[in-house]
Amino acid sequence: MTLKSGSGYFSGKTYRIHFQKAGYSDKTIELDSGLSGWYWGNILFGGLVGMLVVDPLTGAMYKLPEFASADMGQPLAGVSELPVKTRVGDDSASDMRAR
Repeated sequence: MTLKSGSGYFSGKTYRIHFQKAGYSDKTIELDSGLSGWYWGNILFGGLVGMLVVDPLTGAMYKLPEFASADMGQPLAGVSELPVKTRVGDDSASDMRAR
């Protein structure tokens, strides 16, 4: 799944990921964007236009983690093995996408 790392001018994106599997307690984690190390490359390669206009507008100045996981803990008693379901949502979305 591809997620946007920026949510506006100089604003990173945060997502809540909800893991759900029959027989286990549900888990929710937060996936927060951080400043990309390449953003500072604008000092050498992109200049002030890249640093103050292009990267902040496109969200390129932020990066999300490549991987997210949650420890579902021990299975609850008497439930067989079923696939994990996840939902990803952000603070601005009113609906959640099921995967």
